[in-house]
Amino acid sequence: MKKWADALWTYASEHYVFHREWPAIDPKHPMSGWRTAWRSLREAAAKGDAEKGSEPMSRLAKFRYYDLRHQCITEMLESGVPEGVIREVAGHVDPATTRHSSHPRITARRAAVQALMTGKLRQFEAGYGTNHGTKAFPGNVIVR
Repeated sequence: MKKWADALWTYASEHYVFHREWPAIDPKHPMSGWRTAWRSLREAAAKGDAEKGSEPMSRLAKFRYYDLRHQCITEMLESGVPEGVIREVAGHVDPATTRHSSHPRITARRAAVQALMTGKLRQFEAGYGTNHGTKAFPGNVIVR
């Protein structure tokens, strides 16, 4: 970024890193807002630029800033980070907000069910009983 700023003669201690670029480049004023900057970046990436050799990525046209936040929270949960730590990082007060922001992928769900089944199969190798001995684990017979 410093090289880019030097090329534009915009490097000084009082200049903003994320400065105003419209209607003219003005490094002494901050950019107007993250929302505007995100929208401009997203739209430019969706269109692509033949001169710079970047392909159009139409999927980015509706990509939201909060999609990145949800992805981050989901990956932290799937990697085993405790929910309380994630709430601290994300700034959530209510655990329901953290659950709303996480979107476990199908592979994570399958792994969770597989882990559950592996543990249960070992636990019930000889079957399991009820008060009346009416249920047997599939493949095993309980004789009382």
